[in-house]
Amino acid sequence: MVRRLLLACVVVGLLAGAARPALAQGRLIGGGIGYAFDEHADFLVLTGLGWIPVNGPNITFKPIVVTPRFQVLPGLEMWQVDLDAVWDIPLAPEINVRPYMGLGVGLSHSPFQTAPLFNFDAGFRYKKPTWSHQFAFEIHYSAGLDYGNTMVMNFLVLFPFGKR
Repeated sequence: MVRRLLLACVVVGLLAGAARPALAQGRLIGGGIGYAFDEHADFLVLTGLGWIPVNGPNITFKPIVVTPRFQVLPGLEMWQVDLDAVWDIPLAPEINVRPYMGLGVGLSHSPFQTAPLFNFDAGFRYKKPTWSHQFAFEIHYSAGLDYGNTMVMNFLVLFPFGKR
């Protein structure tokens, strides 16, 4: 289990490092702890997350951020890999709270099955101007056809990654 978590952290780090150098400002990497609650028994979740802003087409929902994620659900002996795109909702620069919401896809693996997933994310980041790190609180909901849906409340700490 620890090897898988370490491997996931390395993969998320490589994904964040592979982003174009022009996107270095605003890239974050971090992780945290969550609590899953739904039809399963409640359990703890460990999460590793990347936050990679991308320059995309001129669309209404801008800026778009790619968030690769790895979750370990030790209570169910399961892990999950996700790739989500979130809209970092723009607010006035002097506001310390930054809400976001998004959609994505994922893959869940347990000893009994591997299932494709659809994800929904909603949350907010909190950062004071003098801090280099940020805190985030989010709801991450995963649903699949052959999967017991999971809703996780995550508390995350994100740190700047790459050149500034």
